[in-house]
Amino acid sequence: MVITGFAGSDMGTRGRIKAYDARSGELRWTFYTVPGPGQFGHDTVSIVALDVKTGKYRWHFQEVHHDLWDYDAPNPVVLFDAPFHGRMCKGLVEAGKTGYVLQIAAQNPAP
Repeated sequence: MVITGFAGSDMGTRGRIKAYDARSGELRWTFYTVPGPGQFGHDTVSIVALDVKTGKYRWHFQEVHHDLWDYDAPNPVVLFDAPFHGRMCKGLVEAGKTGYVLQIAAQNPAP
């Protein structure tokens, strides 16, 4: 798959991620990064995890609740594998504008 997207929302455009079949160019899935009114997550500012095969929402983490001062995520999210409670797990880290470095470990062990 070839996965691409854009943030949007600054100019009233909904951000989205699209996955295309690398051989045929056929669109596999689209995920809107800014949920529409009435959709789950419309009231949050978040890191979002997707199932890469289907484009379905897996989980999210809102870094700054009720963000009035533009404390969005300015740095790329870094994915890693690390030991967690005696087993290897997937995790991510992101350094935000708040000065905190957020580290999140997944519940499921790494394959």
